[in-house]
Amino acid sequence: MQTLNINGVLITRDPFISYRFPEGWTEQDQEDFRKKYQILILYFQTRRSLMTVNIGLNVGSKEPSDQLEKTLKALPFLYHELHEGEFEGIKERTVVGIIDGNIDIKLLTEACKTLNQVCIAVKVATVGFMIHHPDTDESYSFEEKYFINL
Repeated sequence: MQTLNINGVLITRDPFISYRFPEGWTEQDQEDFRKKYQILILYFQTRRSLMTVNIGLNVGSKEPSDQLEKTLKALPFLYHELHEGEFEGIKERTVVGIIDGNIDIKLLTEACKTLNQVCIAVKVATVGFMIHHPDTDESYSFEEKYFINL
């Protein structure tokens, strides 16, 4: 049995898809959820792996005006949301996105370079890791407490 948790909704595949919605959700809430996350649910149904990425939008301590647009073009997101994250004690807008888990890791490394990011936090199922900019000596460890899940 495999499970996927999206915003408190537990989705199980064993072998068919079933949902466990939070208490108090109406039929309309459930339908809205299914529509909003339909591509993620489809991937889960077809046994494709999904990867969650966290990409801060700051370069240094400031967010360039075109950074969000560049970030959304850099990776083939199936779904994304903006959240407030933190890097080295500095609050920053963060793209929390879902991408195909079979993506070539080189694409994430290239995104670090293109976006001028020191690293990108990545999580596949319960395993988290960092993709680092190839031209820097800086290295960070994945820390679950800072990772933003959908």
